[in-house]
Amino acid sequence: MFECGTQVFIPLGAKGIILKEETTEGEGEVVVVEWFDMPDGRMFYACCIGPGTDELSYKFNLYPASGKRLSSESKLERVREVSNELPGGSVMFVPSSTCPAYMFFITIKRGDLLGS
Repeated sequence: MFECGTQVFIPLGAKGIILKEETTEGEGEVVVVEWFDMPDGRMFYACCIGPGTDELSYKFNLYPASGKRLSSESKLERVREVSNELPGGSVMFVPSSTCPAYMFFITIKRGDLLGS
């Protein structure tokens, strides 16, 4: 579950996670966060499943053991299904050499990009 504007911890044990929007107004958005292990690191991607009229944006925050936060933000692409293939849209790449251990979070918001 996620609430717009609230940071959500992403456990990295699987290959992806599905987040359902917590709302009292009926059906909420469904966001998929996927990651792909590459030879030199990990690629993160987020998308929104299904049709909708709301524009959503997201911000990834990565907190490595070194203490220096990394972040990436973009609009959420709307898709009809998840393909489990490398995405062609906006991604965040995390080099394994610079961030061997870290915690990962996403914040989702309606409207334009989040800013800092």
